[in-house]
Amino acid sequence: MKTNQFTALVAVAETGSIRSAAKSVGLTQAAITRTLRDLEQQQGVELLERTHTGVRFTEAGKSLLHHARLILSEIEKAKADLNLIRSGQAERLRIAIAPFINFTFLPECLSLYQQQYPHVFLEVFEGLHGISVPQLRDGYLDFALIQASNFITENEFSTEPLFSYQAHVVGRNDHPLRHSGSIDELNAMKWLANYPPSLHNTFISDLNREFRLSPPPSHVVSVHSAGILLPVLLQTDSLTVLPDLLLKSECFADAVAPLSAFKGSKSRILGVVSRRGNVRSKAATAFVAVLKQVIKQHARRPGSPFSEMLSPKDLFY
Repeated sequence: MKTNQFTALVAVAETGSIRSAAKSVGLTQAAITRTLRDLEQQQGVELLERTHTGVRFTEAGKSLLHHARLILSEIEKAKADLNLIRSGQAERLRIAIAPFINFTFLPECLSLYQQQYPHVFLEVFEGLHGISVPQLRDGYLDFALIQASNFITENEFSTEPLFSYQAHVVGRNDHPLRHSGSIDELNAMKWLANYPPSLHNTFISDLNREFRLSPPPSHVVSVHSAGILLPVLLQTDSLTVLPDLLLKSECFADAVAPLSAFKGSKSRILGVVSRRGNVRSKAATAFVAVLKQVIKQHARRPGSPFSEMLSPKDLFY
């Protein structure tokens, strides 16, 4: 198998036709067709089905496409790493971080990490599942620090659990239902979900499992950024579910409050998630080590704002 064959296969998938794929990579339609037929002959399987509307991937084609994307992604990462070395920086690290970690442990972690590893080029993304899981799947991210309990399948990803935590139903600190215990009143509210639409059923099932909220609420807005969620939460009567640790952070402590009758159990787990088989780089290993150090210090320090929600017994390391 050759790189140009993988490039042609991915181009067809992204553009939807051989003609458009040829245009996108700067080759003739005949050249793309010949490249793909050579690949099919070499492997002894049909990868594409030609139809009057274009092309459709066979099961073999879909399988090879997945690997082709990973291989091309790794090649691009290798080129980027070499460019960094030429410019004087040793490594690149791309990670996604769950929003509640961004507001709690990340600032301290970043400060320590940059002091110890100043030559690492670091990119940090907001770790919402709808964004981070596809980026993990295609090899763009080194790892994601996200809620690992519900969304990561064993076959595709590997997970290193860090700690368990509790979630609460919350609203703005002067919310009219702050002291309500009525399921019916909660069902009538508008809800904000930090989940993509494809995972709304998971959000609903979590509400039922943890807070006995049934029937499901009829108004759920999918919010893809903590920067959007917070102002909407503060200026409306909308409700959402947030980790208890977040309620002690500077940005949220005086702004939002849990509904006293709706506190979940410590059933959620934050973990380091990576593509199965991915070898963790030195830069990634070091970042996880620094993060563990910061979290453990807060769990053991009586004066920490997070120590009453996170104790050493909640840690998995």
